[in-house]
Amino acid sequence: MEWRVQLLQKTFNYTDTLSPMHLHLATKRLWTCLKKKDSDVFNILELCNQMVIISETARAISICLMWTILAEITETSSEMYCFRQFTKLLDMLNNIESETLQEEENTKIVYILVRVLSYLINVTLCDTQNEDIIKAGYRMYFKYTPAFLKKVLEWCENFKKTIDSCPKPKQIQADWGLRMMIAEHISFNIINVLQDKIDQISVPDYS
Repeated sequence: MEWRVQLLQKTFNYTDTLSPMHLHLATKRLWTCLKKKDSDVFNILELCNQMVIISETARAISICLMWTILAEITETSSEMYCFRQFTKLLDMLNNIESETLQEEENTKIVYILVRVLSYLINVTLCDTQNEDIIKAGYRMYFKYTPAFLKKVLEWCENFKKTIDSCPKPKQIQADWGLRMMIAEHISFNIINVLQDKIDQISVPDYS
């Protein structure tokens, strides 16, 4: 097993609890430490992906970290480093100006936004490992309606149109490749996932 995974197991397994205050303190300390060390946010995203498979506590903290990153991007204030109700997602996304998404110098931030958005949507809609978290009292944080998902889908479709309409970067070819990657990621890992879930819960169950 990779040493990073072993380290994370030792870090989180000894206090394997899902209490709100523990998640808040653990997430806050980890986030503060990572920011002090000026950690690359891409490394933080990878850290979250590693934490998912370690324990329920580490998994919950990874979700809290993703919400924290999204709050930073959308300039959403919060006193707690914890789960947010999934229905708050749209409010946070609506804080982002369309012009911000189009500006060439924000390409990497937009890519981070897409990665975080994809993570939160997939972990909420598709992950079958949320039972322990839900049983621990977080049921409301994973609730959604077809109408809400359609609104998120509409936002994401407009988001992709905004990315597609961006002019080709004048100087850095790599940024153009990243823009293309962003558009593909939105289509396959966000829009398709949302549409599939909407179709799934909209079909009557005759069994």
